[in-house]
Formats: sequence, C-alpha cells, structure tokens
Amino acid sequence: MIHGSGARAKGPLVPVNCGAIPSELMESEFFGPQARQLYRRGGDIEREAIVRALGQTRYNKTAAAKLLGMSFRALRYRVKKLGVD
Repeated sequence: MIHGSGARAKGPLVPVNCGAIPSELMESEFFGPQARQLYRRGGDIEREAIVRALGQTRYNKTAAAKLLGMSFRALRYRVKKLGVD
C-alpha cells in the first residue's frame, strides 16, 4: 500500500473523495508545487528522446515512431506539441 511506504506512514490514512476534486486541482492537491516541476521535466525528457530517435533515423519520422514504440500519428502530435523541429 502506498500509505505504508510514505513519509506519513505513522499518521492516519485519510480517505479522499476524488470525484469531488476538480481535475485541474487534483495534481496540486495531492503532490504539491513539485508536481508542475516534474511535469515540465517529463516534457524535457520526452523531447530529448524524440530528438535522439529522429537523429538516429535521419529524421525519418516513420522509423523514429517505430523506434519509440508509438504510432506515426502520435509522434507527429508530440513533435508539434513539444515544438521539436
């Protein structure tokens, strides 16, 4: 169980009605301000992986998508969203 391995394992387990928390607030309520930093770092890691795969395949997006284990359409979407040229 996650609670047993956390920093507050000795404290009480507090049940939360996740349906009552708006999805926009869920991340910050549970993980605090560090969540945004982790999200940004995740984008950086994904961008680096895409650039590396594109470089290895000489910018052949079909081959890069296969190397990354995703569809061509998903790669095209991620390239556009992350601003990879």
